Amino acid sequence: MEKSIIEKTNKIIQGRSIYLIGMMASGKSKTGPVLAELLRYKYIDLDKLIENIAKKTINEMFQEDGEKAFRELETNCLKETIKIPSLIVSTGGGIISKPENWGVLRQGIIIWIDTKQEIALERLKKDIENRPLSGPVDSPLPRAIRAALRRLQQTAP
Repeated sequence: MEKSIIEKTNKIIQGRSIYLIGMMASGKSKTGPVLAELLRYKYIDLDKLIENIAKKTINEMFQEDGEKAFRELETNCLKETIKIPSLIVSTGGGIISKPENWGVLRQGIIIWIDTKQEIALERLKKDIENRPLSGPVDSPLPRAIRAALRRLQQTAP
């Protein structure tokens, strides 16, 4: 009997964790749970994990502790995820801003979640208060998206 595509995929990836990366508002946190259910993997939203550990929102961390402190905690949490097999991880849009994160991401399978700029901007407008780096949404391309694109071009393998 023919195995399903999910069973074939599971056999090929053999429990390797999958890291969803992409621009802010690309849909990583919506895609992750669906993919985890399909593959019968565990799921972690890295931003939610960080908020639980810090006991504050990402916005509060940026305001109170600064981006550098947030990025350090983000990297430490990312390093912990590689210890867990069969895991889908939705990362924050800025995960690629630190070159050392690529070393962790490469230990799993990296999937770039892409979306049209217009769709991402519409999503950002609806959730602007929870996006500390998004900048003014009225601009054609918010500051964070431009910065993340530049970082991706500089750090992507």
